[in-house]
Amino acid sequence: MKTTLLTIAYGFFAVASLGAADLPGSADFPGIMRYKGAQIIRYEKISFERYLVPLGPLQAIDGKYKFEKSEPFEGRIVRISYRVPGPGRSSLEVFRNYVDALQAAGWEVRWKATGKEETGEDFSTVYENLTDNNQLFYYSGGKGNALVARQPQTNVTAVVFVTSFEMGAVHDVEVAAGDVIVQLDVLEPQAMEQQMVTLKSSEMAQSLTNTGRVAIYGIQFDSNKVEIKSESEPTIEQIAKLLGEKPGLKILVAGHTDNVGTFDFNRDLSQRRAASVVAALTGKYHVAADRLLPFGVSYAAPVASNESEAGRAKNRRVELVENK
Repeated sequence: MKTTLLTIAYGFFAVASLGAADLPGSADFPGIMRYKGAQIIRYEKISFERYLVPLGPLQAIDGKYKFEKSEPFEGRIVRISYRVPGPGRSSLEVFRNYVDALQAAGWEVRWKATGKEETGEDFSTVYENLTDNNQLFYYSGGKGNALVARQPQTNVTAVVFVTSFEMGAVHDVEVAAGDVIVQLDVLEPQAMEQQMVTLKSSEMAQSLTNTGRVAIYGIQFDSNKVEIKSESEPTIEQIAKLLGEKPGLKILVAGHTDNVGTFDFNRDLSQRRAASVVAALTGKYHVAADRLLPFGVSYAAPVASNESEAGRAKNRRVELVENK
């Protein structure tokens, strides 16, 4: 009989922690239980955000930290910080239990690293952006261990970092030197809630007349995917209407991304997304192929700073550019 996370025979996962109370309003992520005796000390749910999934050690390159290999993600994120009170447990023991439990429950390990030699010298610095108490992990990476696993049925990804707390400025969090701390980030593929009004063909035409281009935000893709989502159809229809109303118009269909991930990765992604838009127009709406030219820009032409999610959202777009 297939072993599940709830029935696994390691005996350390429990539905509720023993001892100290969890942070009010917090909860374990369904299907990923905690180490026995652990306490939730940080909890955050984000409806839609970008996340760089580590698939290799963190390296210092040209004075900046970069993962040797990584993959950008967009969607819903649940971030849970656990404390396992010491002494008596090592970060390696807790980490190995997580690895074994997730694998037994059918999760696929995509990357696993034990110790600074494998995670990278400063891996814990990736958690400095945690909302509140951001030094919980910052100075405590000496005994760090990292795991990235994916649930194949749901495509949910779990990023687990386990280390021993050494020091750091934390407020309103009960933690002591020697405690094992666990950061669990659960990434769920989920479309961003659409609040943008679909541009009408007349508005597109006006923008092309005034500036030679028009930014389109109504064409949606899943993270790292090139298939156009069904909710994009009204926008595709308006582009087709524009081309029907202006039979002499030729356009460059330019795909733009934010700067999460490498330039080459985003160049290829944006090129293939632009090609998908062209394919939709030539296929369903029978627009002549010689009127459309797909082009991937990557993150070479931002319209906002990539330092915030609001800015990155503005940079992820398709542009129609008049092409003589």
